[in-house]
Amino acid sequence: MGLGVAIALTAFAVDIATPPGVAVGVFPYFLVVLLTAWMPWRLSPLVALLGCSALTLIGYAMIEGVPGPIILINRLFIIFAMAIMTLLVMLRNKADRALADQRAGLEHLVVERTAELSERNVALEREIESRQRSCAALEVRERQFSRLVEFAPTPVLILSRDAEKIIYANPEARRVLELDPSDFGQRELTDYLVKPEEALQIRDA
Repeated sequence: MGLGVAIALTAFAVDIATPPGVAVGVFPYFLVVLLTAWMPWRLSPLVALLGCSALTLIGYAMIEGVPGPIILINRLFIIFAMAIMTLLVMLRNKADRALADQRAGLEHLVVERTAELSERNVALEREIESRQRSCAALEVRERQFSRLVEFAPTPVLILSRDAEKIIYANPEARRVLELDPSDFGQRELTDYLVKPEEALQIRDA
């Protein structure tokens, strides 16, 4: 901001020091307006336009004698040109701010999605660990049950859901009932518990 003020004051000093018909001194005002494109305040271009326009008109008023209309027209044309430049600068700044806001929004969205994915990954890892522990515990219980049943001193049978077929028998049950493991799941329970002729009578009844 200080650089723009220094350039504007220098341009004003050059303007009033040059002959009335020479407009070279007012051209640095365009540089002042252009510098506002990199200033954070949104109204900087408009303030620069008003200030440079005022200095341009003050420079015209300080011309000795009675200046001709051509000089006034030139000054007004310069102000009009600076106004167009100010409009372009303000449009550019607006586009830059919109782009910055969009970029900030995308960055915020990326942060949110990253945090969400991290939470899901943590939850998934916990679920996997929980299932692994459950499976390990189930395997331990199955091994304990198998050992208990396998070495039980009494016959143990595991039947199908309809309770009609034997799908497992421990060694003691196989010995007592004279079971063949190859028949598990194939023959009905009554085939082992009654004699063949009695089974036929039961079926025919």
